[in-house]
Amino acid sequence: MRYNLIMGIVWLCIGVALIVGHYAGFQRLGMDRELTPLLGFLAMVLAAWNMVRWWASHSAAKAPPPRKRSVEERPSEYNPAFDFTRPEPPQK
Repeated sequence: MRYNLIMGIVWLCIGVALIVGHYAGFQRLGMDRELTPLLGFLAMVLAAWNMVRWWASHSAAKAPPPRKRSVEERPSEYNPAFDFTRPEPPQK
């Protein structure tokens, strides 16, 4: 899903902007100066989460489809006592 990739990039940009802005000394609109690094770190965690989700869905889509099993034939020694595919005979 490209949505996870886009959201990961958006969260990454927000996190970088908050952390760089904090250390560059920019004042945010009414935000506590001690809170911006924490919010930047939280945005980075959300970016990492979305990137991992994108990578997992991307790699799963690239994987080849699972192969079907070959139909197993009955063994040469057929024992009707162990044939559970047949319905039971009615009890008398």
